[in-house]
Amino acid sequence: MSTLFRLLVAAFVCIAPTALFLGLWHGLQRMQNGELVERVAANQGVTVEDLVPGANPYATREVDPTDQYVVPPDHDRRP
Repeated sequence: MSTLFRLLVAAFVCIAPTALFLGLWHGLQRMQNGELVERVAANQGVTVEDLVPGANPYATREVDPTDQYVVPPDHDRRP
């Protein structure tokens, strides 16, 4: 009985993370292709292609200057 229980626990420990990952992957795929993206795009006033990375490789996107990383001068850096 103890050996059978250990084998069942070992099988669960091996299979459960894979099943959870595949469920997460499937859920993310449904969200990406679902109407959630369309609703967010409609609320933001942009198209779905602007929100989904890689959907439109020829699209241009305005860069907000406040989003850029500013590198401090050399004298502020520690060696």
